[in-house]
Amino acid sequence: MQSDGSNPRPLSHEGTMGHYELWLPDSRTILYKTQAADHPMRTVSIVTGETKTFTDVKGGAHMSFSPAGDTILDVTGHKTLWLTPVDGRPPTQVFEFDDASVRMDYPVWSPDGGRILFDRVKPEGGDVWLVEP
Repeated sequence: MQSDGSNPRPLSHEGTMGHYELWLPDSRTILYKTQAADHPMRTVSIVTGETKTFTDVKGGAHMSFSPAGDTILDVTGHKTLWLTPVDGRPPTQVFEFDDASVRMDYPVWSPDGGRILFDRVKPEGGDVWLVEP
């Protein structure tokens, strides 16, 4: 839609899962998770509306592209941090919390791609964690 709210239009009609949308580095394509059982990760062009299947991301939630755009940072079950290469190679587990009372949300890359930042939320309060090479 326009910034004044006029001309609204949906980009997809296939249904999405939760809050799993993410801009691709080209700023013209959006990655999202559908309800489809086979290859639920899709992209949609904001220019043409064309949809395409995308590499399956380990969890498909709380995603963040690396600055180079070649890897997606992701979380499963609010406990485990994953790196998924966009070229189809298998994901790699980076870190996992064993404590059932904590959760991890919204990991992000540093602008230079050398570090990862995420929060750990506990019932008594949270804190910020940093993953370095």
